[in-house]
Amino acid sequence: MTLFFILLILFILFLKIPIKLKVSITKNEKKVLFFNRNLLKKTSKDRKKKYLRQKFNFSRSKVFLNDFLSSINQMKSKPQVKITGYINYSLGDPWYTAISYGLFSTFAAFLFKFSKIFFNYKKSNLIINPLLEKKMNYALKFECIIYISLVQIIHITILFVLSYFKSKEVSLFGELYE
Repeated sequence: MTLFFILLILFILFLKIPIKLKVSITKNEKKVLFFNRNLLKKTSKDRKKKYLRQKFNFSRSKVFLNDFLSSINQMKSKPQVKITGYINYSLGDPWYTAISYGLFSTFAAFLFKFSKIFFNYKKSNLIINPLLEKKMNYALKFECIIYISLVQIIHITILFVLSYFKSKEVSLFGELYE
């Protein structure tokens, strides 16, 4: 009986959970759906937000990001992701639209390369359609499914905490010696 529970717990830990995210942005509407719930709620403009100003330690965050990204990049088992999407756009002038097509394609390739640090791609399909029209128009739609297990979440959290404390240790010694 205990062997059954141990196997059940291991099965649950290594089971990949799909996380669905949909982004749809057009000229008239903006939607970000996370498990079919809209994350962009309309808020009143009368409400003012107050932000607390905090001192930002750039050297500490640089060490933290460098350490965290290098440790995530060296992970053997990364979360898997499947992305499909399209971008239809027109900038109002066909010449500007044609020139920006190269920039958007390069930027999309850069984003895919950067996100390979965090994810392994099962399938990725991004279609960029320049519309050579005289009026400004845009439509963007992405559907993303991330497959992640509880073991991967725990592993990423441990790497995050270790990188945080390592950067804190470096910044403390840096402040002592300055």
